[in-house]
Amino acid sequence: MHEKKWSFDLPKDDLLLFFEVISAYEKGLFILALSGIRTLIDRYLVKKVGDIGGFERKLKKMLEDKHISKTQYEILNTIIEGGNASNHRGFRPEEEMVKTFLDVVEDIISLDYKTKQFNEFKEQIPKRN
Repeated sequence: MHEKKWSFDLPKDDLLLFFEVISAYEKGLFILALSGIRTLIDRYLVKKVGDIGGFERKLKKMLEDKHISKTQYEILNTIIEGGNASNHRGFRPEEEMVKTFLDVVEDIISLDYKTKQFNEFKEQIPKRN
């Protein structure tokens, strides 16, 4: 099973979705996996900026609020468009694409969960004299 330590800090509904996406990927169900990745992104965006409209609006707000970089914005936009194509236009992605998309989304979301304690860590580091 494709597990990451950070995933266990996810809210239960997101954790279940994460494991369903991994399961779909491991079974070669790449359309379902990509659709699930798109849903993971949507849930992440809503948690960060609220349910303020479609993907484009949420992504722009993420960029404006500096939750993501311009590069991450472009990457997430590409992944979302891939999910849209799978959901609405019959696009069946290849395994390599889905694996890359999944890895990138894991990295972006996990950075948020992995860095929650950084302010606490920062306070523990002795200041320079």
